[in-house]
Amino acid sequence: MIGFTFKNFVLQVVQGAVVLLMLIYLYFHPLMDFFNCFRDFETILALIFLAASFFTGVIIDFIADNLEALAIRVGIITPPCFFLLTRKSRWGISLAHRTAILNNLCRIAGRFSDSTSSSEYKKRFMKKNLETVNYILQVAKNRAFRKCKEYQREQIESFFVLYIFSRNIALSLAFPLVVFTCKLSWWALIFVMLVLIAKVAAYRYFLYYSRILLGSTFNAKKDKVI
Repeated sequence: MIGFTFKNFVLQVVQGAVVLLMLIYLYFHPLMDFFNCFRDFETILALIFLAASFFTGVIIDFIADNLEALAIRVGIITPPCFFLLTRKSRWGISLAHRTAILNNLCRIAGRFSDSTSSSEYKKRFMKKNLETVNYILQVAKNRAFRKCKEYQREQIESFFVLYIFSRNIALSLAFPLVVFTCKLSWWALIFVMLVLIAKVAAYRYFLYYSRILLGSTFNAKKDKVI
């Protein structure tokens, strides 16, 4: 497949495999006859499982992305960039020169706006206006991917992959959690812990990703440090 990389494997195949393995566990006996047909064609069976896992993973990624967007839209989740730019630290993670970075991003946003000044953008941002927070984050992304150095780009990409992986695996693990909960199995407790760990990891990687992204927009020679 053109464009199929290790990132695709991490972001789609693994999560899809978790769901498919649970389906096999639930319907093991009905599928035995199907598997027996491929006893002499293990490579074909592996390719079928790989393809099915990939497409299942794509669906999981789509669902997770929309659930996250909905949670941010209704205010359940606040993008980590808000806390990094307004607080000394968030979960032990801090952003150096956060005031200068926020001022610079608001200045850029105001420069290309016909109706909103940089001071107004900052005022709305500090009030946690969701539309403004998301817009300032988008300004940061645009500046970072144009101005950041190669090592920063690699770090941004790395933490973004880890964030998406953790987010999607949390949703994948929620499926067996529901199954074992319905069966009143003690395995449900294990999957509760795994889902929580995956969610916490996802948010922490999101913080690291946001910190590097925001930090890469800072230029010590041009941006005034306050």
